[in-house]
Amino acid sequence: MKKFILFVLWIIFALNINAQQNANELVKFLEGKWHNHTYIIENGKDVVAHDYKETMKIVDSVNLSITAYGIKNGKDLTKGMTLIIENDSVLMKQGPFEAKGTKEGNVYYLKGVFEEHEYRFRLYTMGDKYIFHSETWNNGKIISMNMSYLTRQK
Repeated sequence: MKKFILFVLWIIFALNINAQQNANELVKFLEGKWHNHTYIIENGKDVVAHDYKETMKIVDSVNLSITAYGIKNGKDLTKGMTLIIENDSVLMKQGPFEAKGTKEGNVYYLKGVFEEHEYRFRLYTMGDKYIFHSETWNNGKIISMNMSYLTRQK
């Protein structure tokens, strides 16, 4: 029984190493522990600031598991995200939502529509820093903006 458990653990370890090695450049970049400083801006409302730790783990070559600690009423929140890169084309998926776009250097530009809103994203990968900028549009006007500045934790 002990040998079987060790064998299963070895397989899990090997699969995890394989997923990390085969992950695309954005998934590889995002993997790790981050400190997130987020600002949400909406017309007519106070600016909302969030400051929390976040961990992103590689699931496979295009998928991440993202855990934000203490973000939702003091509780942790974990979600999955898919990031597919083919040449300079990028696809980001989370649940039923999809955004498509392009990569220029170390910046990813994406747009997607969900429930009558258009979402625009800019993802900046800069060494030990990651900037996530998103805008929500409705009827040709911006209605909210999220600016997140993340620093990699050592």
